[in-house]
Amino acid sequence: NSNNGTNNNLNLVINNKSGVIKSDNNITINAKTLNNTAYHYDTKLDDSDGYYGYDVNEKVVKSDYVMDQTLVLEQDEQISTLGSKSSFISALKDITINVSDELFNSSSVISAKQNLSITANKVTNETDSVSTHEMYRLWGKKWVRSWKTCGWHNWSWGCTTHYEDKTNSWSDTRSELAYSKNKGTLSAAQNLTINANESITNGETIQNNEFLGQIATNFQDNRAVTEAIATNGQFKINKPTQVQPYLIETRSEFVDITQFKASQYLFARPNIRFLDPAMPNPITLGDAYWEHQQLQKQINEQTKKAQLYANFDMNATFDRLFNQSNEEYEKLTDQGVEITLGVSLSKAAIKALTQDIIWYENEESAIV
Repeated sequence: NSNNGTNNNLNLVINNKSGVIKSDNNITINAKTLNNTAYHYDTKLDDSDGYYGYDVNEKVVKSDYVMDQTLVLEQDEQISTLGSKSSFISALKDITINVSDELFNSSSVISAKQNLSITANKVTNETDSVSTHEMYRLWGKKWVRSWKTCGWHNWSWGCTTHYEDKTNSWSDTRSELAYSKNKGTLSAAQNLTINANESITNGETIQNNEFLGQIATNFQDNRAVTEAIATNGQFKINKPTQVQPYLIETRSEFVDITQFKASQYLFARPNIRFLDPAMPNPITLGDAYWEHQQLQKQINEQTKKAQLYANFDMNATFDRLFNQSNEEYEKLTDQGVEITLGVSLSKAAIKALTQDIIWYENEESAIV
């Protein structure tokens, strides 16, 4: 594809949908975009239930009440019936792919018997999925209620402490993804090299990954980001936006993040007074679930207890800490003690605190 001797290959968009590109030798692809995608379908013979790509097991028992814990007691669970007719790009020797924009591989296979080299702005390797309807879930918590009764007995005053096991339950709904049984796969028998300028998103399988590209190395000095990347694919690196103002993002296939409240949810409350008016929507290091994990880790390490406050789950704990942060901010400000969100607390501020608070410090990360 040329124009007066000038190669225009990098303007091409190649769509290989449920197709096969195969060579007994080498394959070289130069394009703007390469979409190697599957045709997905429901493997159910009878789809009259209206659930495309999945079946539902209703009210699966998950747990009984456990003292001092909030747990899912029962829930609807999806069973994927989504199938994909995969595309294949395969060579008995080397495959070299150069795309100026994105390589998108969905429920399909790119496989080299020797070396696979990919250079792109973005590399996305994922598995076909469909979103389920809002499925039922029942939560339960158990705790001990205690109270005292006092009175005269045999001419002496005394008190008796009474204990009673209490339970509470409530329901909500959730939506999750049902994944195809055909996974997105990039594989090489020898070397697999991936260079990406903007991002690498790997939803399923990369085999023999020699180099995971710049997105993983831009934050190499940030221990929290390094740990998040290494956590069994549970987190991915997100370029913060106004809608998603955080760097570390939980993969939706692992956790329903809508069930967690943390800083971004609480920053939006109108009564949060310690926010800088010039920066009403701070960018945080991680999303709500990631923040829950970090706070739980701090509670365990510093108090040797699972809960900071008895019978408070992590959502309630965040709420209480934010309320107390507001109160302490106003009190310390009235006392003339300097306290600024994003700045480490001074010794004077720490000494003046009368309640537990949650506080945020600024950290600079280069986002490419």
